[in-house]
Amino acid sequence: MDNLRFFIRGGFFLRLYLVSVSDNIWGADPDEKIRIAANWLSLSAPRPLFISNLWLPLHLYFLALTIKIFNNLAIVPRIAHVLIGCISLIPFYSLTRIIFGKKAALYSTLLFIFYPLHVLCSIVTLSEILFLLFLLVFIYSYLKYIETNKSIFFSAAIISFILSSSVRYEGLVLIPIITAHLILNGRKKKALVFFMSQCFF
Repeated sequence: MDNLRFFIRGGFFLRLYLVSVSDNIWGADPDEKIRIAANWLSLSAPRPLFISNLWLPLHLYFLALTIKIFNNLAIVPRIAHVLIGCISLIPFYSLTRIIFGKKAALYSTLLFIFYPLHVLCSIVTLSEILFLLFLLVFIYSYLKYIETNKSIFFSAAIISFILSSSVRYEGLVLIPIITAHLILNGRKKKALVFFMSQCFF
């Protein structure tokens, strides 16, 4: 575990260095999202609930929060994404550990820390890295619920899934799959609760 912490710190400083020597560019989306979040903040209260007609709101709220707190549009939102990217390594490790065991989880996480796509998503202001964090927490919580039947894991799964589905539309694809899986596992009431919670939000 000490080795893992060492490499996570190394991955964090690698991403900070890349932020310092690169622009916030991966197509037009990263800078456009910062512009939209900043424009939303400039509006008089009460501000509209939905910031964009194209993108789901939670990632834009996250950007707006970093801009509001630190009054910086260039670097701080990207550093916030670096932090989210590094935090996502924790549920990734936990998830792979319960599926494949401790040793495989350690090596998988070490590879994931320096996986180029994960590094890239961590240094630009795109929604993928925030979506990944919530999705990993959801999968981990859901599998722990299936394993232990504890309501706390089911509640954590519902909350993290709602958050992931508020970041990117891809999360919505999993709703019928998870509902069907709960039904097939003899948890019809939980399936109804999960489905209705997602429909409500």
